Amino acid sequence: MIRLISFALVAFLTFPLAAQTGLWEVANVSVGERNMTPVAKWFDISTDGAVLGGNGGMINIRGKYTYSASISELAFIDEEQGPDPMGAFKVDVNDSLMTWQREEEGMNVTVTLDRIDKIPLGPWDKCIGPWTPEDEEMGSDLFMGWDRTYRLVSEDGTQRGIWHIQAHSPDLTTYAQDGTSKSWVISFPDDMTMVWTPEFGDDQVFKKAQ
Repeated sequence: MIRLISFALVAFLTFPLAAQTGLWEVANVSVGERNMTPVAKWFDISTDGAVLGGNGGMINIRGKYTYSASISELAFIDEEQGPDPMGAFKVDVNDSLMTWQREEEGMNVTVTLDRIDKIPLGPWDKCIGPWTPEDEEMGSDLFMGWDRTYRLVSEDGTQRGIWHIQAHSPDLTTYAQDGTSKSWVISFPDDMTMVWTPEFGDDQVFKKAQ
């Protein structure tokens, strides 16, 4: 696994330049010829040398950064894991776009970030709460908890299990207590609608319960 990804796309930065501070969202990550862009990945780069980051509402990066202005390089230091073992990024920045580049395991890595004004939500944030399936055969009530548990009520009783969404794609997997699992692509056409698209078959549409 590329260390950039296993390091949770770490960026623990210390910029003396105001242009590089603020809130940023990762728009694209390319590793060699592969696209490895994470979902709802963001960084909050502080003027005091600290950085905070996460995926949607999940914070998973806390640390610091250093910036060498003469060679335009960023070096990152995680408060738990220490310095990034893959080394520094070359950085280029303007008002609304920043690019990090370096080599990892013989492959070129490019991270493109867009300046934003609020933390983006991931599908794991949007799905939490009570929902009503449009298809009565799916059930009459669905509750998805922040602790990654779910409860689906139908005529056959109540099904309980665990749900998981991938960090680099909107792929949802449900694991029922009976040992079965199903996979879907999850999407949100609007704030009140959630759609689960299976590999085969019809979409399952849910409406936010009032």
